[in-house]
Amino acid sequence: MIKPTILEIDNVRVIKWDENNYVVQREETYFSPINQMDVTSYVFKGCYATLQACFKAIHVKGLLIDENSRCGSIER
Repeated sequence: MIKPTILEIDNVRVIKWDENNYVVQREETYFSPINQMDVTSYVFKGCYATLQACFKAIHVKGLLIDENSRCGSIER
């Protein structure tokens, strides 16, 4: 069964898991030892009771920050 996506910002999405819960997922690329290749898929980051809790977790965990961005490596 496909779960409805409530919100999608860049590579982070919030889906409604059931009547009382929301799930935060982040699209990440990781190495799969089974397939011996890089795989891009959504990875579970947490389950929350309210949308407000989801937004707080996205902020606190820094899920919208791109670690591969070059902005942090600029020398002055």
